[in-house]
Amino acid sequence: MRYFRLLDIIDTALIVLNEKKSKGEIKRLIISGAVRINGKKHFEPMELYSLQYDDVIQIGKRLFIRNTKMEK
Repeated sequence: MRYFRLLDIIDTALIVLNEKKSKGEIKRLIISGAVRINGKKHFEPMELYSLQYDDVIQIGKRLFIRNTKMEK
């Protein structure tokens, strides 16, 4: 199981969605509570998180991405 900083996970998710934002803007989104993983808000950009298969990342109101590239 690998752990990544929440900031890097969101940065990668935004690249996949073609919504590239600066690291500072991503930090502001996280701190303001605009980032949820499986419905749970995260407020700490440097928090370590391990993505699991089928995790849903929500960024703001309209951006969603589901992790389906990992082995079950």
